[in-house]
Amino acid sequence: MIVLQSVWTDGRLHLWAESARGAEAFASPVEDLTDEDESLDSEDASESDAHEPEDQPEAGTKVAVHTETIAHPFALSCEELQSMLGGLLGDEPQLASVELRVPSQGGIVLPSARLAHAAGIALTGRGADGLSSVTADSIAIDPEQVPVLLERLQEFADSEENENILVGRTVDYLSLVARFARRLLAQQRFVPALRQGSTGELDGSWQAWFADEQSAEDAGTLVSAMPPAVRSVVDARSHDPAGIFDDMVTSLVDAGARRALIDDNLPEVIEGRDPSDPSVAWLIGLLGERHTVEAADRRALIRDVRGWIGRLEERGSSTEWRLCLRLNEPLVLPRSTEQDEERPAIVEPADATWGLSFHLQPIGAEDVLVDAADIWLLSSETVTIEGRRLDSPQELLLAELGRASRLYKRLEKALDETEPVDVELKTNEAYEFLREIRPLLREQGFGVIEPGWFGSTTSRLGAKLLLDSDPMEEPFDAGSPSVAGAAKLGLDAL
Repeated sequence: MIVLQSVWTDGRLHLWAESARGAEAFASPVEDLTDEDESLDSEDASESDAHEPEDQPEAGTKVAVHTETIAHPFALSCEELQSMLGGLLGDEPQLASVELRVPSQGGIVLPSARLAHAAGIALTGRGADGLSSVTADSIAIDPEQVPVLLERLQEFADSEENENILVGRTVDYLSLVARFARRLLAQQRFVPALRQGSTGELDGSWQAWFADEQSAEDAGTLVSAMPPAVRSVVDARSHDPAGIFDDMVTSLVDAGARRALIDDNLPEVIEGRDPSDPSVAWLIGLLGERHTVEAADRRALIRDVRGWIGRLEERGSSTEWRLCLRLNEPLVLPRSTEQDEERPAIVEPADATWGLSFHLQPIGAEDVLVDAADIWLLSSETVTIEGRRLDSPQELLLAELGRASRLYKRLEKALDETEPVDVELKTNEAYEFLREIRPLLREQGFGVIEPGWFGSTTSRLGAKLLLDSDPMEEPFDAGSPSVAGAAKLGLDAL
């Protein structure tokens, strides 16, 4: 039985594995496993699954750190790991090693809780009293292959043909990070960037963009949930969870974006262009396999790139206010006719006009709205509304509309007006706005107010039937005998 583990370091994923064969050398036999031991070793109860670099000792307990690096006593060799995983690793796996800081007891390295529980052994004395530095053979995976490989490992571990391989929480966690990076790529939440190395060299890169609240919240959740075993790797990041997460997401996003651009033959766009041009030098580092940016004036290029990226988040001088779009239902008024003024107007759904009005709204106070029509009547550069200061409201409204028009192209026609207040939508366009555009706008921090019935579980599709007919002439004179017959209009007729 082996447990597959993974860490992220030096821009690559490293897979390594620990074997129950080595752990049995210093663990108690299975018959000594009590109910209490089993609960402590279980997947749900143990917070120390795999190797934890920061076990929480009791108050006053001093944790010994053994700085002498030794070989991990029960880690598989590269050859054994390659043999166990077979074709999942590709044709030419990159053999490597990683240095880890793992829990130990009396200088003896402890196995992970998942390995101990799966092998049915109880750890003697159980608690770790120190940390030991160890090296383990690993197989390094380049960022471009990481998402697919992690998915395959999860599928293989759950398959019926697998009997000897378990995946540790490190693999589970890094699989979630890889899926998060793929979601950012699918939603095109990445921007070109420029990175400067410690020696001054410049590299072009595609960087994840966490401008919307949902992505930023998800990223924060993943960072705080990082298992200690993922942080056990010894490298320049000093076990920092935010640094490890950022490096992995950025590397996966960069690799995915480059692959998509290369597949679309975009590097051909800059072929034959002067590489001394700063913009061309930057594109060379973005559109192909090469990352290096060779610019004649590095400082000017760094300044221009940072200024351009900074403008992506610019929201005007009033950052406490945002654009709010409200979708107003069409009004259907009775149509006046000479024949019958009381007949209701019959309006085809496709002909109905919905209004999408513009407003400014303070963040955190959704009940306060300033209509665009009122904004254009303001003569002052600064106003105070409901105790909230609003600077340059007209410029802010136009800037927010320009930002929103990148997500919803129908807003572009409003920017052609000198004082835009709304845009008109047909029924099918209003439906598209509610179903597709509304979630995107909210993710980017805009306010959206939809009709109260939208999304309500009590809303039901219904119809009304209006029956009408021309006046009928009397077939018989008054007082004339009549013959009773079946009703001409009844339930059977309907």
